[in-house]
Amino acid sequence: MAYLTVASVKEQYPSLKEQIDRGTVASARVERWISQSESLVNSYVAQRYEIPFADNPPLIVALAYEVFEYFWQKDIYTPTSSGDEVPWLYARYDRILKILNQIATGLLSLFDNSNKKISPSPTKLKTIRSNHQKVNQLFSMKESWEQKVDSEYDKEPTF
Repeated sequence: MAYLTVASVKEQYPSLKEQIDRGTVASARVERWISQSESLVNSYVAQRYEIPFADNPPLIVALAYEVFEYFWQKDIYTPTSSGDEVPWLYARYDRILKILNQIATGLLSLFDNSNKKISPSPTKLKTIRSNHQKVNQLFSMKESWEQKVDSEYDKEPTF
């Protein structure tokens, strides 16, 4: 289930609706911003929860709107004279990513529209993630004299 639609975005942001109606912002751009925002939100949420949700959590919908607004404003505002992005825009984006990361790691829980806690996916919670999955692990169940450290252990993995 999609978090945002073009119609819901127009309702949420009347100034954007006016821009679309005047033709200064194309509907295709709006659809791209929606797609980008939903993809970003899903990339974090899917680490802990099964998506799509049967009923979208209000927090996820709110974050999707904020990410949409980031992509919209990023396209609208020009960089400063030094070439930097608009400073307040990045601060908002960083705050959104921090919240999404807290959801992905389990520091923040999700609740549905009836304020019932959504349980994380048991299979995703059991998954062990490591950036050294293709390297022999440093410690094993072998006797200490049989253990060796892989020569590639201190290297960054290549994908």
